[in-house]
Amino acid sequence: EIAGIKFHTNIWNAPIPLSYSEMQDLLICPDTGAVCYKTRTLHPKQGNPNAWELYDWGSSNHIALHNDGIDELVRHLTTLNTKKPIFISLFGTFAEMLEMVRKLNFLSLTILIEWNISCPNVQNFALPTYEDVRAIKNICGFPIGIKINKYVSDLALLDQVDFIVASNTVDGMGGKCIHKHAVELVKKLVESTNTP
Repeated sequence: EIAGIKFHTNIWNAPIPLSYSEMQDLLICPDTGAVCYKTRTLHPKQGNPNAWELYDWGSSNHIALHNDGIDELVRHLTTLNTKKPIFISLFGTFAEMLEMVRKLNFLSLTILIEWNISCPNVQNFALPTYEDVRAIKNICGFPIGIKINKYVSDLALLDQVDFIVASNTVDGMGGKCIHKHAVELVKKLVESTNTP
């Protein structure tokens, strides 16, 4: 349970680039407790859509923020008729987050918004402040969380959100190869915050 939202299973998809029809299949699948959409930005963004590979040791992900933008996602979401919880991941500056949240607020779906502050393929991104998170929460009609990686340092910020997503890839690597880092991060979070 997160912010009063219950999940009938803990089976959720990884937020990899899937087509809207594939996401629809996940929504109607009786085994999924929630579905997770890949990170969206305010405007469409070109990344590296095919730069994702699986290996025995894990995965290599350099897709970056390749996506069709928040408006296209909102158009898709308005066609859905589901009670299943939906995680929407967003990346952007404080001003961009405000605009994207306002575009989502009118939807009558069970949505949880994830502010992705840990994309490994973005340089010089200013992390949100305590005030930024509070302001977003004040206008957001849905629970809001933060997606982090092992480099997070402002643990006080995490007490302001409804949930934490840990962990993003580490330098574009995921799976078995970062398992130790992910477990250490979760242990650190359990010891320092009550946020789920």
